[in-house]
Amino acid sequence: MSSAKRTVTTADKTPTPLQVLTVAHRSAQCPGSSTACIVQLEDLSLRAINLGDSGFLLCRLQPDEKQGGEVRWQVVHETPNQCHYFNCPYQLGFGANGDKRCTSSRPRKAT
Repeated sequence: MSSAKRTVTTADKTPTPLQVLTVAHRSAQCPGSSTACIVQLEDLSLRAINLGDSGFLLCRLQPDEKQGGEVRWQVVHETPNQCHYFNCPYQLGFGANGDKRCTSSRPRKAT
């Protein structure tokens, strides 16, 4: 994540979440693999990229008509899980001991 932070703080123009994830993945030096979720809130726009079983919920306070208009948190968006099969999420990998080619992913696989 330090590479992702560096990408954002040193850019002339705010990079997209895909650009941040791509640069961070290319900068990886420690072997291993990971799922990823990057969310960007700028002005009134929310942009996100998600890979694997990481994710986020977007919630809003809204009146609940069933509870007499009482204001409650409502989920308005949930990122989907991305898995090859059960318990095998898409992951970004680096190094000889990372995920095998059939289960490793690239940033372009993220949504």
